[in-house]
Amino acid sequence: MAKPTAKSQKAASFLEAARTFYAAAFDATTPRDLSRSMRDWSRLSEDEQSFAHAHLSYLNLEAQAATQRLLAQGLKLLDEVAESLTTAIEESLAERDADPPPHDDDDFDDDGDDADEDVDGADDPIQVAPNVPVREVGQVDADDTEGNDDGDDEDDGEAE
Repeated sequence: MAKPTAKSQKAASFLEAARTFYAAAFDATTPRDLSRSMRDWSRLSEDEQSFAHAHLSYLNLEAQAATQRLLAQGLKLLDEVAESLTTAIEESLAERDADPPPHDDDDFDDDGDDADEDVDGADDPIQVAPNVPVREVGQVDADDTEGNDDGDDEDDGEAE
């Protein structure tokens, strides 16, 4: 375990001071203890109560300053992690772009179905599903003659 530093000891000093001076009054665990603390507080003079308020406010400011220091350290660490991650990603992308994976055009599935094969370098960039007729623009099938209205509103492939 790391040895406490002067800063961490100072950061905890506000809490230790609060416990030393006010724990008996504010750490009441039963209604009876709380009632006793309230009675003791009311017996303090106005000056004593004012000093206690000021002292607690000062300890609170010290606690807030310690919290701010810790948050700043955390943000600094997060920035370092983000920078390291960005560098690692950039290096990984650079390596990937410099050495693309080998590509074998003869790598086909063993099931004989070539529907999902890689088409890099194919003459026709449009792949056609098997058993689907392809018509050229302006080509008309025998049942797609003018005046053929089969009742549905689907396009029967007629060129307008």
